[in-house]
Amino acid sequence: MNDKIEIVEQTANELDGESIADYSGRGMYGKKSAAISIGSRDLHETIQLATLLGLEDIGLIDSMGLGVVVYWPDIETEEIEEGL
Repeated sequence: MNDKIEIVEQTANELDGESIADYSGRGMYGKKSAAISIGSRDLHETIQLATLLGLEDIGLIDSMGLGVVVYWPDIETEEIEEGL
């Protein structure tokens, strides 16, 4: 498993967030990346912990009502599915 994916999963576990292995964010055109779904109040802690654990990039953020998704487009987890 990719070290960066492990860092994302560890960050999610430490903060009681949900690790998402196949998130496709804005402008990704179907590419899948690693992400964490968290409450908006945990955003700062998520970015800080992910950085401390070894991710150089703080990630991108999508707002989902009461929560947010922090994702890293450079941590690809799957190829684009054909025929979609």
